[in-house]
Amino acid sequence: MERIVLLEFKKDPERVLLVVAHKPCGKKNWMVSDQDLTLLEFVWIELLEKNKSIRVEELAEMIFGSAEPLESYCVHLLLLNDDIYFTVLESKGSFSVYGPRPAVQVDELLWRKHAKEAIEKELKEFVKSS
Repeated sequence: MERIVLLEFKKDPERVLLVVAHKPCGKKNWMVSDQDLTLLEFVWIELLEKNKSIRVEELAEMIFGSAEPLESYCVHLLLLNDDIYFTVLESKGSFSVYGPRPAVQVDELLWRKHAKEAIEKELKEFVKSS
């Protein structure tokens, strides 16, 4: 089994990313990938088909094959940063139950997200060319 290194870092003051470090790239840099939202999308599809809500520990078991504290923490961070696929159904202290959003709502949220990104890109290009 390949050993992976999971890293957490702040991309900007409002965004924390989880990435997997693959291999060194030069003396100081590492090749990393951030595909955590893709993981949530796959799990969302499965849970939507089953019409099932889920706890963080159960989701960690589905994604990482383990519900140990590190894996549960990673899933917790993924869900905190997710505003597309899941919604909190119940929350009491450290216990939270999440449910998959309906497909129509996810489509709308994705459309809005892509539209916002396109507008921001267009604005940056306009400002850059001015």
